[in-house]
Amino acid sequence: MTWTPLQTSRVLLLADCGFTVREIAFLTGLRRTQVAGKLHRIRRSS
Repeated sequence: MTWTPLQTSRVLLLADCGFTVREIAFLTGLRRTQVAGKLHRIRRSS
């Protein structure tokens, strides 16, 4: 799966607001593993 900039920013925004991976996955329609992996990669690189 390729991530669009909009999906990436939406996931980051929700995470910054304190949403859990499960909640973000539900709201965005993505799988929890995809959300968790994306957040992990972004947080590790920053």
